Amino acid sequence: VAEATREGARQAVQDVLLELLGNPEVRGLIAGLGPPPPAEPAAPRPTVWTRARARLLAAKTAVVSRCRAATAAVAGTARTLAWVPLKKILLVGVGVAAGVVSHLCPHGLSAVVSGVGGACAAVAAQVGRWARRSAAAFGLVGTS
Repeated sequence: VAEATREGARQAVQDVLLELLGNPEVRGLIAGLGPPPPAEPAAPRPTVWTRARARLLAAKTAVVSRCRAATAAVAGTARTLAWVPLKKILLVGVGVAAGVVSHLCPHGLSAVVSGVGGACAAVAAQVGRWARRSAAAFGLVGTS
């Protein structure tokens, strides 16, 4: 009798468990009773080096984009001015650079730069005139 009771109880418990685990509603309730899922670990606070590196990277990106924009603008202007001889462009560039330097320097230094520029222009004009006369004298070019 004891063994039959034990076997009957075991069979009854097995049937109840199979019924409960086979029912989707009961399985959903059992799954909800478990421990909560582990929380995501908090992101570590960035170090000084990480923040500085991020800022430097942002600054580099900004500088690179501005340089590319400036390069594109200069290239577009150069294509527009392609019909102007390079020598004239360079001479105008040198003149503008000298003007900017003179504007940014003290008055005394600006006067010296202006005087040197004027002297160079006068010497260049005289040498050019002498070279033309000499070339004409040797018959290298026609007289003008």
